[in-house]
Amino acid sequence: GAAVEITERAESEKRVQDSQALYASLVATIPMNVFRKDLEGRITFMSPKFCDELGLSETEVIGKTDFDLFPKELAEKYRADDRRVIEAGETIEVVEEFESTADSRSFVQTVKTPVRDANGKVIGMQGVFWDITEKKLAEDERKRMEEKLQETQKLESLGVLAGGIAHDFNNLLTGVL
Repeated sequence: GAAVEITERAESEKRVQDSQALYASLVATIPMNVFRKDLEGRITFMSPKFCDELGLSETEVIGKTDFDLFPKELAEKYRADDRRVIEAGETIEVVEEFESTADSRSFVQTVKTPVRDANGKVIGMQGVFWDITEKKLAEDERKRMEEKLQETQKLESLGVLAGGIAHDFNNLLTGVL
C-alpha cells in the first residue's frame, strides 16, 4: 500500500535527480557551446562555456535575444535560422560567422533542433556550436588554390589554341604567298 507508493515515489525522484545531474554534468563539461531559446527568440539557457565565450554571466544572458548580444546582421541570420527550425520542426546544420567580442570573429559549425513539449508541440529551439575557424580558413585557401589552378589551365588551353590558330594562319599565308 502506502509504503510501496512512498518507495516508488522516492525511487522515481532519485531517477529524475540522477538524470538532471547527468544533464548538468554533460552541458558543463562538453567542449561545445549549448543554448536554448523560446519561440520569441529569448535565451532560456546557456552553457557555462558559452557564457565564458561571451564574457557574460548566465544572469546577464537569460531573457535576452540575439539582437541584445550580437551585431544586427548576425542576429538577423541567427533569428532566421531559428525560425526555420521552429516552423519546419526540423534540425538544421550550418557554418556561420560568430562574434564573441567586438574584435573576435570566428567561424562555427552550428546544429539547431526544435524543442518539443510532452505532446510533441514545438516550444522553442536549442543549439550547439563549436569553432571551426582553422578548418574553414584551410578550406577557403584550398578553394582559392583550386580556382587559381583552373585559371592557369584555362590560360594554357588558350595558349595552345592560339598557337594552333597561328600555325594554321601561317600555313595559309605561306600558301597565299
